[in-house]
Amino acid sequence: MKHVPPLLALLLLAAPALRAAPDEQDLFLVRPVDLPTGLERDGRLEAADVRRVTLDLEAFSGRLRALEVHPALRHGGRVEQGAVLLRVDPAPVERELRAAREALAAAKASLAQDEADHALQASAAQDALEQAQAAARDATEELEHFRAVEGPLMLASAALSLQAHEHHVDDQKEELAQLEAIYQGAELAPETQEIVLERARRNLRRAEEGLVQQRARTRAVTEREHPDRLRALEEQARWAAARLEQAQERQRLDALRREEQLAAARRGARDAEERLAELEGDLERLTVTAPVGGAVEATDLRPGDPVAPGQAITTVHDTSRLVVRFEAAEDDLRLLAPGAKVRLRPLAFGEVALRGVVAAVQEVSGGGEGPTYATLVEVEGGHPLLRVGLRCRVEAQGALARRALAVPRRAVTVSGGRATCRVWANDRATPVEVILGPGNRELVQVLRGLVAGDTVVLPEDE
Repeated sequence: MKHVPPLLALLLLAAPALRAAPDEQDLFLVRPVDLPTGLERDGRLEAADVRRVTLDLEAFSGRLRALEVHPALRHGGRVEQGAVLLRVDPAPVERELRAAREALAAAKASLAQDEADHALQASAAQDALEQAQAAARDATEELEHFRAVEGPLMLASAALSLQAHEHHVDDQKEELAQLEAIYQGAELAPETQEIVLERARRNLRRAEEGLVQQRARTRAVTEREHPDRLRALEEQARWAAARLEQAQERQRLDALRREEQLAAARRGARDAEERLAELEGDLERLTVTAPVGGAVEATDLRPGDPVAPGQAITTVHDTSRLVVRFEAAEDDLRLLAPGAKVRLRPLAFGEVALRGVVAAVQEVSGGGEGPTYATLVEVEGGHPLLRVGLRCRVEAQGALARRALAVPRRAVTVSGGRATCRVWANDRATPVEVILGPGNRELVQVLRGLVAGDTVVLPEDE
C-alpha cells in the first residue's frame, strides 16, 4: 500500500477496508461522506506594478558612457520614486545639439531665400500672364474691328472706286458722242474740230484704262487683300490665344514647382526643429530616474561602462502592492470569481497568514487535461517578511458538501474535456465518464456517473 494523504486516510477508516486487485492496483470504495470543499494552489509573489527602465532616446543614436550609477543598480535594493538611477555623459549629445542648431539656422535661411525667390518668380509670371492676356485681348479686338468696320469699308471703297470709274467711262463716252454730234454740222476749222474730238477720245481712252486698272484693283481687294488680311488677323488672334493658354499653364506648373520647393524647404526647417527638440529632450533623458518606488533588479553596470539608446537599465518592482500569480484549473473557477476572498500563506514563513482578493482570471492554455487560467490575487495589507519571488499558498474555503460521493482527485482522468474514472467490476477496470462537482486538494465530488458502492481504481504513484 502506498502513502495515503491524511484526509483520504480518515475517509478510508470510515469505509470498508481496501482490497487488493489481482493486478495489485489500489482500489477505492465510493460512499457518501461529508466533503469539505475548497482549493489550495501554489504561486509566487509579484509586484502589481513592474516597470522596465530603459535609456529611451528619440534622436541620438551614437555611443554613450555611464557617468554615475546608483548603488541599487549594482547590488539590488530599494529606491524611492524619482531617485536617480543613472547619469550618462552628455558630451556626445551636446555635440549633436550644436550641429542641430546650426542645421536649423541654415534651414531657416534657405527657407527665407526660397520664399523671396518664390515671390519674385510669382510676380514675373503674373506680369507675363498679364502681357499675354493683353495681347490676346488686342488681337481679338483688332479681328472684331476688321470684321465689323475695316473689312467692310475696304470692300465698299473698292466697289465705289470701280463704280466711279465705270461712271467716268460712261461720261467720257457720252461727252465724245455729244461732241461728235455737235461738230458734225458745225462750221469750224478742221484743225479745231480735230483737236476737240481728239481730246475727248484721249479722255475716254484714259477713263477706259483707269477702269481696267480699277477692276483689277477691286478684284485684288476682294479676292486677295481682304481675305489675306482677315486670315492674318484670325491667325494673330489664334496665336495670341494659344500663347495666353501656354502662359496660364506655365504659370500653373511654375507655381506648383515653386510650391513643392517651398514645401520641401519648410519640411527641412520643420525636421530640423523637431530633431533639435528631440535632442534637447534626449539631453534631459540622459538622467534616468525610478518611475516608481520599490525593489530594483541588480545589473552589472558601472561608471564608465558603454550604454546605448534603447538599452534596458533595470526593472523596478513596486512592492507597495503585491499580488500572487498562479495557474488555476477549470473546476477552481467556482471559488475564484473576481472579488472573491482567499487566504494566503508564504511557504517559507508558515506562521504568516494574509488575506487576498481575486483580481483577475484569464485563460492562458487549453491542453489535453482542460484549460488552465492565469489568476492574480491582490494581497491585502503587508508583512515585513514579504519579498517578490516568495512562493505562496492560496487557500479558498468552499461550502461543506453533505453526503457527497467523492473520489480521490488522482483517480480522475481528464482528456478532451471529458472526465473518467476506472471502475473495478468483474475482475476488470472499465472507464466510466463522470460529472465532477466541487472538492478540495485531495478529493472531488462526483455528481453523476458513479453510485455508492462502486470501486474505482487508483493509479500507481509515479
